[in-house]
Amino acid sequence: MGGNSSKALVELETSQALVKRLTSDLQKASISLAAQSSKLDGAQKEAAKLRDQAGQLQSVRDEVKELNRALSSTKREAHDVPHLKDALKKAQQADAERQAKAAALQAELKASKEELERVFGELKFAEQEKLHVGRLRTDLTDAQRTLQAKSQEMEALNARLVTDANAALAVEGKPLEHPVFGELLHDYGHKRLYRASPLTLWAGTLVWDRQRAFRQERAATIATAKAKSSVDGWPGSISVVETADDSDATGGGGGGSADTVLGAVIDGQHRLGAAHLLSQRGKLSAPLQDILVEVYPAMSDKKIGEIFTEINRAEPVTLVDLPEGGATPQANAVLTEAAERLRERHPAMFKHSHGCRAPHLNVDVLRNEMYKADLVGRHGFTSADALLAWLDARNDELATREQGEWSVQGSRVSSRDALSNAMGKAKEQRLFLGLTWEWLQHEPRK
Repeated sequence: MGGNSSKALVELETSQALVKRLTSDLQKASISLAAQSSKLDGAQKEAAKLRDQAGQLQSVRDEVKELNRALSSTKREAHDVPHLKDALKKAQQADAERQAKAAALQAELKASKEELERVFGELKFAEQEKLHVGRLRTDLTDAQRTLQAKSQEMEALNARLVTDANAALAVEGKPLEHPVFGELLHDYGHKRLYRASPLTLWAGTLVWDRQRAFRQERAATIATAKAKSSVDGWPGSISVVETADDSDATGGGGGGSADTVLGAVIDGQHRLGAAHLLSQRGKLSAPLQDILVEVYPAMSDKKIGEIFTEINRAEPVTLVDLPEGGATPQANAVLTEAAERLRERHPAMFKHSHGCRAPHLNVDVLRNEMYKADLVGRHGFTSADALLAWLDARNDELATREQGEWSVQGSRVSSRDALSNAMGKAKEQRLFLGLTWEWLQHEPRK
């Protein structure tokens, strides 16, 4: 038993020594493992750092590569710069040439338009009075009526050509610009107000045929007065009514296919005629190169007559020419034809002024006095021939009066001297109707 205990002790000591050694080895291994783990972490961090640096390096390489490509492209572009500059210069020159050509064409078109307005304006001024009076006369031959219709058709065609020429010059971006009426200032609904060129308005419109006849002398008087006036611009506004189609205002044909509707002047024709004359004389000053125009939409002839009457009740238009309250078209035709034929016989005795002195007459005042005396109604005249024969009888009766039968009272003069001078002129020209209006109320002697 003692031997066994000793052996067990030895084995125990041997086991303890082994455990110590193993523990010591384990500790050494743990220390070594910790050191290796620390080195591994450092290596991983270094590897991560290297990877990041490698990525940055690749980015730098990519940038360098891109810069190299850009450099190559720049070198090529630098090589092409002279060619590009030359191409740009040529393009700029071509554009300048196109602009110059367009400006030249625009100027040429404007000059052509102005020449067109001038020619048509002159033609209108020369023919308008005869055209209007001819519409009222009944003694025209068939050939004269055919010529009248052609002139009327030509008037509408000329207005259409002027309208189209101005439309061709229209500037994009100006939707409120009308080819004839000019710049729209305000739209009132029932009418529109424009600022127009009087020359374009004169050549590019028709004239409403129921108003008083256009008189060249009246237009010339206005032109002369305006040239001397210290007041800038034109008084009032021109009144225009749009036509339902190109034939409505005149009764003739000759329209156009353009969309722009023509206008007919119902008030202001003599101011426009005066502007035309001033332009011909080189005296159409800048303030006179614009004129206000009120434009009414198309309407019935009766409504146009009402507007015309409203306008002219406050102006020196004769009663005979008022559509409302004036002579009927039939009576006006008889009065106008007789007065015009009398003027054709005695041109030296007719003056353009309404206030002309005796024994001179104004054709419109004569028409008006005969209307106020109701010659057509009282005597039942249905033709100008009958009225003219009656006028001749009155004139012959006055011619037979002795000197002593004439007196200042009842005459158109204010003194005996004036009466004597007037009678001398009347005898010289064989026209006595302008000495007095008494003959309007008297029948010829039996």
